[in-house]
Amino acid sequence: MNIKRHLAVLLLLGSLIGLAGIMFGTNPEHVPPYVSIAIFVLLYGVLVAVVFFVFKLVRFLGAFRWTESQMWRYALIAASLPVVLLLLQSIGQLTVRDVLLAVIFFIIVVLYVRRSRQTNTPAK
Repeated sequence: MNIKRHLAVLLLLGSLIGLAGIMFGTNPEHVPPYVSIAIFVLLYGVLVAVVFFVFKLVRFLGAFRWTESQMWRYALIAASLPVVLLLLQSIGQLTVRDVLLAVIFFIIVVLYVRRSRQTNTPAK
């Protein structure tokens, strides 16, 4: 079995099993801080896998021609925005200003990654 080929499925299944175990096996009032952080990390894993599958579906439908590495790169970036917003909400710090700053930062990161890939590609 080629692990790299099935990485998204393994990431999704592992994260979902981990999230289910934490959610059903713990009491939120009595968990240590590392368990709370693990929830966000596992949620990030689920979102990365889901976004990657959406990108694969859109590529299959012929909307764009991204490579696997480009789809992974943008899935990692796209999954970070909702997790950051949820994290801010969970600590009571989410305001309209924070949402705007997060979206602006997200756009800057996407443009930076897109630009860096264009300048680092070797000439043919």
